[in-house]
Amino acid sequence: YRTDFSSLEVVYEDERHICLYFEQLYTIYIFKKDTLEFLNKLCFIDDKCQSKVDIEDVKKIAYMIESYLYNDCLNYLKEKEFICEKTYNRIYKKYK
Repeated sequence: YRTDFSSLEVVYEDERHICLYFEQLYTIYIFKKDTLEFLNKLCFIDDKCQSKVDIEDVKKIAYMIESYLYNDCLNYLKEKEFICEKTYNRIYKKYK
């Protein structure tokens, strides 16, 4: 997945989807595996983040999203300080 435009890293793959990570934007892109149709994207860092993102963190986040572990993912983002308390509360309240 390396091109002249960017370097995308596979961070999760199953029979349904493939998740690619673009490090410069802290964004996970989700595609349908069989057609490569773009489904969604997730930028998991807010503007208050001061934490260093490790590729293992990204793989864990992608796994939680693809496994429908949304509350666990939200808590993980807060715990790793990828999102601040205010962002956490706003998301939690909206999707509770």
